[in-house]
Amino acid sequence: MTDLTVDGAVVDRMMVQWDMPLDMKKECRDWVYTVKHNSYYSKAFLVPRDIDGKQCLLVAVSTARSCRVYKESFALQQAGIRIQNPDYFYYEVYCHEDVCLLNWHGMSDRNHQGKYMGMLEELLDRLCRARGIQDWRVQYAPDATGYFNENLRKLFAELGVYHWIEGTFGFSWYGFRCLDCYTRVHSSGMPPPEYEAWGLVGMDCPHRERPMTAPECWWMYQVRRSMGQRSVVAEWYQEVPGEFEMLLNRYVLAPLSAVKDVYVQCHADPPGLWRMLKMMHEGLSLPAEDDRMRPRLAAEDDRMRPLLDMLVYLDNLRRIPKAIQDMESDKARYAVQSRL
Repeated sequence: MTDLTVDGAVVDRMMVQWDMPLDMKKECRDWVYTVKHNSYYSKAFLVPRDIDGKQCLLVAVSTARSCRVYKESFALQQAGIRIQNPDYFYYEVYCHEDVCLLNWHGMSDRNHQGKYMGMLEELLDRLCRARGIQDWRVQYAPDATGYFNENLRKLFAELGVYHWIEGTFGFSWYGFRCLDCYTRVHSSGMPPPEYEAWGLVGMDCPHRERPMTAPECWWMYQVRRSMGQRSVVAEWYQEVPGEFEMLLNRYVLAPLSAVKDVYVQCHADPPGLWRMLKMMHEGLSLPAEDDRMRPRLAAEDDRMRPLLDMLVYLDNLRRIPKAIQDMESDKARYAVQSRL
């Protein structure tokens, strides 16, 4: 790893933000490099299940192969070609006995170590055969329309799964050697929730004692700090290969047009729109993944003005009490539209 790939000013700023000891500048620089050049996420499904009379938690986690297949599948979907082998077929499945949903401590406890159950495709095949579900790969193949992973969620319902957690985990800019953890609870037959909880792991010990980590290590942490929540739109922009970078690139070239595009996608959800614009502001303020593609914008750059103006305006709308938020959402929608 070479220090020349990291902007010294960024390192100095993150040293202050992460409250790091002055003699850990090299470690800080290395972590900045890691976060800047590794944008991949780890994904997981956490499914409660009774097995042989025992309460178990099945945890299906993404792998390097599933990440490659995800990118290939996205290209097929964009071309209008139906996906035959979705990425989650290549998730590894582990069974934690006597562990319930949301028991993060239990997954990392040596007394409840996960037992490897094979790949998710193999497990789904065994469960479908036991229930007499024929040609499940065809019946529940991914569709080009509808909610993301809707086909798998329908299959969960057929298999008697009524609630589960979907998680997304990645390197964090919000803590030294920390991971961002985004989780949301799904219920069978219901549309996906609009928001997911945002937590931070890795911050519960002194800087010098924190080991190097990676998104696939999310299950090892027993302590989580709540950081708030984010909208599913923000998740989509971050997970679909290159989409968030392309959005930021468009903003640099045509700020007002990019803000309007985001408004069209999030107009029915003013709080979610605020979070999406906030994420854009943070992304433009951080070092680019590829400096040739996205120049970093300084706070005083005139191109920041449309984004900052809209954030200030929406910040007032976010103060509407939750009890009347739904009733006021249409008014907020038209008010924001008039600003564009």
